[in-house]
Amino acid sequence: MPEDLLANIDSGNQSGEVIDLLSGLGEGADANAWVPTEAGQGIQGTVVAVGSTTSEHTTEPVPVITLETPTGEKHRIIAYATVLRREIEENNPQRGDLFAIKYLGKLSTKDGKREFHAYKTAIRRGTGAAVAATKAPF
Repeated sequence: MPEDLLANIDSGNQSGEVIDLLSGLGEGADANAWVPTEAGQGIQGTVVAVGSTTSEHTTEPVPVITLETPTGEKHRIIAYATVLRREIEENNPQRGDLFAIKYLGKLSTKDGKREFHAYKTAIRRGTGAAVAATKAPF
């Protein structure tokens, strides 16, 4: 019979606080996809889930962030666009952080030969302090 991993998880820690790892596993499942269509569109909210998915266009994991807006709506942001993926990886948003994304529209590369979807992000850690970008381990 396989080992019962759930039986081996301690339900508390040194301070007596109860830890429930199962409660956060479904976060983001009820979220709507946020897909901007026009330059200037943005979204801001508290990060309630951080994960990744796969894509047939890259071998790298694709970051997925779920935000809860001030109105209580949940939105899932999947960073298929290279610029958005880089912005998320550099900011490394975590649960409880305030995170904002603004779609800047399609811009041309410096050589003018291609277009790309441009994004900018801003983050405030759950403590309310602004932070420098750091690369996420996606």
